[in-house]
Amino acid sequence: MPDDMPSALLRQVKTMQRDEKAPPDVSTLGGRLRKAREVAGLSQRTLAKETGISERQVIRIEVNEDFARPETSKIFADRLGVSHLWLRFGEGDMYATGASTN
Repeated sequence: MPDDMPSALLRQVKTMQRDEKAPPDVSTLGGRLRKAREVAGLSQRTLAKETGISERQVIRIEVNEDFARPETSKIFADRLGVSHLWLRFGEGDMYATGASTN
């Protein structure tokens, strides 16, 4: 873990690590992000590196301490191969099908 991580966030990360075996709560954006990331087989650090979004921000979103801006959730959805509407709002299927060209 980064040495410069604030202690409150560090406690949340440690709690989240203990709860990693518990299924993510997909009623929240953070839970949906975690689910999509885990299904894709990525760590938080790898997702951060591959999207250019800080690991701290990924963690804060997954623990529902911060909310992703629309453009941020779109970046995550594109990288994880999931529907942006599902990731952002929990609407529709996790995986987009039949994308419109219009």
